[in-house]
Amino acid sequence: MHGDQDDVMPPAQSVKLADALRRAGVEGTLQIYKGSGHGGQAFTIPESWNLIEGFFARHLGSEHAQLGDLLE
Repeated sequence: MHGDQDDVMPPAQSVKLADALRRAGVEGTLQIYKGSGHGGQAFTIPESWNLIEGFFARHLGSEHAQLGDLLE
């Protein structure tokens, strides 16, 4: 996840990383949030949490998929 207005880390860095992971055969999803900077509200909307929880479910197992459980 990366904001297209991030002035701390250029979004192009995430694009390069996602491309390199794909070429290496590693699963990855890059979500670019238009109008967002380095963090912010777009990163906490339900759609963002669903992406994160889906990643955890696939890689850690469904019993660890809920972010609330992981953060406690």
